[in-house]
Amino acid sequence: MDNKTTFLTMEELPDVLDAKVIAQYMRVSTKQVYNWFDLIPEAGGIPCFRLGKSRRARKDEFLQWFELVSKQREEHGNDKINLRLLRREDRQGA
Repeated sequence: MDNKTTFLTMEELPDVLDAKVIAQYMRVSTKQVYNWFDLIPEAGGIPCFRLGKSRRARKDEFLQWFELVSKQREEHGNDKINLRLLRREDRQGA
């Protein structure tokens, strides 16, 4: 097996994405992707669903989220976007 990292294009992304694929596409850590999965979409999180113990995102929903975040970054500069840290678990308990 080759240790060389290859980056996927938008067209090469599978229809259902896991954290590793999203991290590779965005060039961030899988931990960061899981942080976005923990946020509800209204708070800036990646829309996702559970498949057993893991979480997945649909390609079309992820690309919509990615476009929205990209626009926000353009409008507010490259600084971190201030997101309300409302986690899915907190929301479900309310």
